[in-house]
Amino acid sequence: MKPGEKRPAIIVGHPMGAVKEQAANLYAIKMAERGFVTLAIDLSFWGDSEGEPRNTVSPEIYAEDFSAAADFLGTREFVERSGIGAIGICGSGSFAVSAAKIDPRLKAVATVSMYDMGAASRSGLKNALTLEQRKRILAEIQDLGLNSIGIVAIISVFMGAVITIQMALNLESPFIPKYLIGYAARESMLLEFSSTVVALILAGKVGSNIASEIGTMRITEQIDALEIMGVNSASYLILPKIIGTVFFFPFLTILSMIIGVAGGYVVSILTGAVNPDSYIVGVQYQFKPFYITYSLIKSSVFAFIITSISGFYGYFANGNSLEVGRASTQAVVVSSIVILIFNLILTQLLLT
Repeated sequence: MKPGEKRPAIIVGHPMGAVKEQAANLYAIKMAERGFVTLAIDLSFWGDSEGEPRNTVSPEIYAEDFSAAADFLGTREFVERSGIGAIGICGSGSFAVSAAKIDPRLKAVATVSMYDMGAASRSGLKNALTLEQRKRILAEIQDLGLNSIGIVAIISVFMGAVITIQMALNLESPFIPKYLIGYAARESMLLEFSSTVVALILAGKVGSNIASEIGTMRITEQIDALEIMGVNSASYLILPKIIGTVFFFPFLTILSMIIGVAGGYVVSILTGAVNPDSYIVGVQYQFKPFYITYSLIKSSVFAFIITSISGFYGYFANGNSLEVGRASTQAVVVSSIVILIFNLILTQLLLT
């Protein structure tokens, strides 16, 4: 490079989950051989970049990293400030594009990826998820999830109230602080009721619904018609239900926790079974956030169990409407038993 000469510059971002030594340096070297000033960067919290937490994923920060690199290059006397561009490899391609939208100094952007990340986000890899499937998933979320909010809310508020009253009646010793009533109500809702008991209730409501719906389609030969048309009937009918319930049941669990604890608080005001202030102290006493994570994990597993078992019994139903009724009953019974078994297994794995 001649003294006083200015060259265009290129910022090179590494693949998502990698560091600059993986692919980014190679692209930087090749572009430098073509006369560009190149800068391969490690995105924040990755590779040689400092800071905590390590290996985090933050698109906003990563887009800012490209602007920070442009800041640095702009201070170099051998860089043409009006000729700064960026190359984004794989995941960093989207960050480079985002940076270019808000930073006018990035004059050109090139991305290199094994697949269209935007399309992958919308439709899955290799268009594995069609528009119709996405619509079916949303419909199942409404039918199996949103329509269950009412029963979950009603049962949760009364269970929270009953637990509070029962604890208040049984903890009469002056040596036991009253705030433990709120503590017990919270622990009961978080650890067991909002995940396991609600799942058992939904096994009856949602499970029987799925088994009877698919069973009716089987005995009326609608599933046979789908297979004749070359449609994977099991995937078409059952997969959206599984995705919808696994996605939405954790929200029902959180709703149950909130309403159950609130029900205990309301009954403490209305009945005077416990001082409301003491109840609140107990709700806050030795709170462990992992218990919420534990319940959400259980609810997702239980959602998969309910939907897959109910779908199985409905899919293989045969005969007449009586057989559909038997399939629905079997689905609920087997789902409930498997839920209790996995409740024991998950508790052993996650809490001990």
